[in-house]
Amino acid sequence: MKQVTFSSTILPSSSVTLRRSTAASNACSQVSPVIAPKDLRNKSSFFGGKSWRPDARSAVMTQSRSFQGSPFRVNCVFAASSASREQLKQQLLDLVRFSEAGALVTDPAEVEKIEEATRAVEAVNPTVAPTSSAALGGVWRLVYTTSDSILGRSRPSFLRPKGPIYQIITLDQSAVENRETIEILPFLKVTNRVEATFTVDGPVRVQVKFNTFYVGPIPIKAGENARGFLDTTYLDDNLRISRGNRNNLFVLVKD
Repeated sequence: MKQVTFSSTILPSSSVTLRRSTAASNACSQVSPVIAPKDLRNKSSFFGGKSWRPDARSAVMTQSRSFQGSPFRVNCVFAASSASREQLKQQLLDLVRFSEAGALVTDPAEVEKIEEATRAVEAVNPTVAPTSSAALGGVWRLVYTTSDSILGRSRPSFLRPKGPIYQIITLDQSAVENRETIEILPFLKVTNRVEATFTVDGPVRVQVKFNTFYVGPIPIKAGENARGFLDTTYLDDNLRISRGNRNNLFVLVKD
């Protein structure tokens, strides 16, 4: 589905709104709405170096173009269809399906491929303000992360997570709980938890304060500086993508 909007400027100090015109329509008709993950990463390379950007406010892609016979520039906006969005989501989930939440992904080329697929999904985010959406709450299962800490890469193998890693968000309490299971012995499993609270800091960001870490039943109070932020860059009813203050990526599905 192609939807065209027009906005332009003659000088930085003045602006006008363009009405739909043949020239402007032709300018936008030359733009392909196909989303290419690699080109989304290298936005300046998309369509010969012209500016192409994902619009964080809605599920659209916007390209600014000039058109013949006018000093104006036109913004061509393409709404992502639900079918194309589902296709991009499936491509991403297929890439991480057997990664054990990212633990088995060690090849930099594979990491980059997943990053490209993730950015393609982020570009068609249907949720204007994830932090105020009811869809943010619930039980989320981690299917991919680049966080060495979450994956336990610095731990002995028997202390690394085995099985699903969950994040439970309780919106009415502004609470978050991360949960993992470790298998010390084949017959001895221990569930570790982290309890945290969050405050909304904009349409995509929450500030997180970690309160208590649990190693099995043993609580360990978190330090005052155990804080961070998390940006939700994609959200719908069954998929969430977030990026943290340590540049880690998190891809989660709702159980």
